[in-house]
Amino acid sequence: MFKRIVVPLDGSKLAEQALPYAESLAKAYGATLIFVRVIPKSSTPAAPLNVAAVDKQLEDDATTYLEAIHARVSAAGIPVETHNVVSESASEALLSVAKEQGAELIVGVSNGRSGIARTIFGSTIDDLVRDPAQPVMVINGVDVDED
Repeated sequence: MFKRIVVPLDGSKLAEQALPYAESLAKAYGATLIFVRVIPKSSTPAAPLNVAAVDKQLEDDATTYLEAIHARVSAAGIPVETHNVVSESASEALLSVAKEQGAELIVGVSNGRSGIARTIFGSTIDDLVRDPAQPVMVINGVDVDED
């Protein structure tokens, strides 16, 4: 049923709550997990700043993070791929990767925002769920303290 599953990871403990669900699905269906980290696209800074150096550091940090998750999950015998994507829109980037990679499912965590916070900050998972062409499994995240 599922051969390729996208899992959005932003480096937070909250996003990582999708991993046990995605891993279970991957084991059950023999699927490959595709971990995606969306890196915000730089805009023109108001003050002089070495934007290229900042972008490079963000990409390096994302790569290091995904490699650590990759190593842990692949050690359990699950095939894993990783992708860093630079984009202004996390939801558009995730949908694009899912389409390009032929993923049948995206497994992500809802951040639990509601009311005014959801209105102001939006929700990537909400945007993903609204796409009729892409099945999405939403995990209700539990607020955790970040280290």
